Amino acid sequence: MKLQDDEYCFACGEKNPIGLKLKFDFPDDIIEFKFTPQKEHQGWADIIHGGILATLMDEAMAQIIIHRGYFGVTSGMEIRFLRPAKVEEELTISGEIKSIEGKKINVISKIVNTKGKTVASSKGVYILKTEYLDYRKMGG
Repeated sequence: MKLQDDEYCFACGEKNPIGLKLKFDFPDDIIEFKFTPQKEHQGWADIIHGGILATLMDEAMAQIIIHRGYFGVTSGMEIRFLRPAKVEEELTISGEIKSIEGKKINVISKIVNTKGKTVASSKGVYILKTEYLDYRKMGG
């Protein structure tokens, strides 16, 4: 499988008209970014859909891998939803690589609300790929 970036990624793609258009910071060996969900991101009234929260954590884990010079695809994620995230409440998402074992990269991520409470956390396993088509578009 060849990985190709056409800038339509739902999370970070600049060309995707309905995408989240996330922007990232990389302090030290972690990734951190902010996102303020809107009404269109909800599941139940004024509560952010769990799929959006999962997307934010998956993207944090994928981007820290890319930032460190690797390319991988999500093999699996274990997610814990700890408390509701609210519409228009700024969230801080972070992620870091825990270990690299052969072609497997183990990564963690979490989402924290403005009160400093963890909303959700995840553990991910990513499989390294070497066939990435255009690294420059991924921020390298």
